[in-house]
Amino acid sequence: MKTYIVSLLNEKAYFEDIEEIYVNRLCFYDFSISLDDFEAVIFTSKNAFKSCIKNNINLANKKIYCIGKQCAEYISSFGYKVCYYGKTSHASEFKYELLHLLKDKKCIYFKARKIISDLDEFLAKNNINITSIICYENIRLDKVLDKNKKEFKTGISDDDILIFLAPSGVRDFYHHFKAFSKNIIAIGKSTQKELASFGLKNILIPKETSVKACVDLARQIDLSNKY
Repeated sequence: MKTYIVSLLNEKAYFEDIEEIYVNRLCFYDFSISLDDFEAVIFTSKNAFKSCIKNNINLANKKIYCIGKQCAEYISSFGYKVCYYGKTSHASEFKYELLHLLKDKKCIYFKARKIISDLDEFLAKNNINITSIICYENIRLDKVLDKNKKEFKTGISDDDILIFLAPSGVRDFYHHFKAFSKNIIAIGKSTQKELASFGLKNILIPKETSVKACVDLARQIDLSNKY
């Protein structure tokens, strides 16, 4: 039994004792926008924030709302203050938390080209003044790569543990492998929902929305199967 993190090519290796496979890569869009007319900025991923940094978007003095603690800590590491982050780190709950926080504010939401959440549509339907900017996308790789960035040729066995960090990883993994192992971990509810769309059940989600929490859960599964 092996544990694989299904990851983005752009990301660095997470854990030396855990295998990684890359099925897609990040593509940041080039764009320019002034935030002078916006009071609130919404992020549901670190990648959206990275895209803003890459494009020199001025976030100073803006009220930043992000999906969870991990994202908030990352944004804070750049010197920006996050005024609120989601209690559960799940978009399905985060959108409801934002309703009373964003009332009477002009908001801008930076997001991926393809998302599972209807956060922006939901807020707009509930009379929140929101503008959405697509600032990045995940692009499927032609070949699956291993953690050394070489073609992955080992194959996945039914007993292996797969950790999925994003819905796009689920779709692109299935494109290449046409099947999943029986031990599946999703980092959050959006990823779990995408896995469920392939007919998968008993998908595990860690209590904390982080890669480390996913790996800790995988190690518990591995340990329980050894005894």
